[in-house]
Amino acid sequence: MDTLERTRRPVLGLVVVLALAGCSTGTTPSPTSTGGPSSTAPGATPEPTTGGSPTPPTPSAEPISTPSVTASAAPGVSLPPPPTGAWRPVASQVAVSGAQLQDVVWTGTRFEAVGDGEFLDSTDGRTWRSRDAGDPAALPTRIASGPSGFVAIGTIDGRLASWASPNGVQWSWHIKNFPASAASVDRVTVTDVVATPSGWLAVGREDPACAVECQMTPVRGLVWTSTDGLTWKRVTGQTALENGGINAVAAGGPGFVAVGIASGHAAVWLSPDGHAWSRVADSATFGAPAGSDKDAVVVANGVAAGHGSIVVVGMAFALDKNGTQGVMAWRSADGTAWSTATVDHWTFGQAFAVAATQDRFLMTGPSGEDSCLGGIWSSTDGASWACEASDPAFEGFGPYAAAGSPTIEVAVGLTSAGWDSSGGAGMPGSVWWRAAP
Repeated sequence: MDTLERTRRPVLGLVVVLALAGCSTGTTPSPTSTGGPSSTAPGATPEPTTGGSPTPPTPSAEPISTPSVTASAAPGVSLPPPPTGAWRPVASQVAVSGAQLQDVVWTGTRFEAVGDGEFLDSTDGRTWRSRDAGDPAALPTRIASGPSGFVAIGTIDGRLASWASPNGVQWSWHIKNFPASAASVDRVTVTDVVATPSGWLAVGREDPACAVECQMTPVRGLVWTSTDGLTWKRVTGQTALENGGINAVAAGGPGFVAVGIASGHAAVWLSPDGHAWSRVADSATFGAPAGSDKDAVVVANGVAAGHGSIVVVGMAFALDKNGTQGVMAWRSADGTAWSTATVDHWTFGQAFAVAATQDRFLMTGPSGEDSCLGGIWSSTDGASWACEASDPAFEGFGPYAAAGSPTIEVAVGLTSAGWDSSGGAGMPGSVWWRAAP
């Protein structure tokens, strides 16, 4: 089992183990190497750099028939057996395999996803079309949809960037557009974005520049607001964000819930409007399980609201002297009082994201055979989680995110199945789907 660095949401400076058969080190850079500090003076509005991608044809709203699943492998590379459960991979298609898929949302009419240098869409979750993100060095990592369209955040050639579109087809982008007051040696990362009633809210973190475990001791959490998704204004004067780092945000609770890490534990922040923030009091609930090593660290990586619950997912590191890691999850009805959830096959697993689908939650993260093989867990209430990806056919699949329509659920990420590591290219993207229960 080799290692693969996470290429999207931060895992706090640790090497993340992706337990996929035949994997090797990924070729795309991690966000900790691309989210450099802003050169904008504190509080100043940056001068945006604007671009626009060619306009592709509008996606069809017509139903798409289910394609048959085909697969091929490089010489000497074996494929896992065909799936026997409800989940199955989409048919081989260039739009999917051409980029490691980082995030996905259901817009109400279709799925929209982002990958390394690409935007993808699908009306049925099984057949996808792609278009480039406008620059060969573009790395959109998170996407959100709202009443005014779509916004994605990421980097272009290592510089913080955002993309905006009224329809998911025509996109504009700006770079160096997230003002921050970081010292020149600190690192600023934009980690997530969500729609608001008046526009958009982005969150992130400022971390000290160092080589090992830098993000375990963040300088502060960061929040920006925007009316158009391209020009951003930093929210300042929030002492509750000091000494913490924000990894994800969702609409829920009193208005918005943000999660990340502070003081070596998972952390939760609440805001009624995206401007005034308070941190939920630290407690043993956000720490490592009882009996863990004294040096164990816990971080929250994803948050979602729905079905009467707010759920947070994350990971614990250094649980014992062997450095064991594991998946952790929490649930709240209001964002203030939290309880620890139970997770099936949690040891050695990874949790990067969580999504509310039609009638449940899906938690995702590349995990491998020592945990939940395909890295997909489900829960109806966020209080207990069951592994849904134990079928041997999941071998090689590493999901980064999930979403669901009223009829289809999808998990997107990458795969090592059939991948020829001698070619020099990174692992291809992958999508698995199932009919909604």
